[in-house]
Amino acid sequence: LKVARERSGDILSTPGEMEAVKRAYEKKMRDLEEENEILKKAMHIFTQPKP
Repeated sequence: LKVARERSGDILSTPGEMEAVKRAYEKKMRDLEEENEILKKAMHIFTQPKP
């Protein structure tokens, strides 16, 4: 089953391998979304006009 490839070029042939890669990418996406929210809040704080 040639559905996905890792960066190394290895073919992921089992559903278990594909699920593990999917979970890893989903975790990375959640981490990036969380980091993005933190950065948005920081930008909001630093771009406020000074009294």
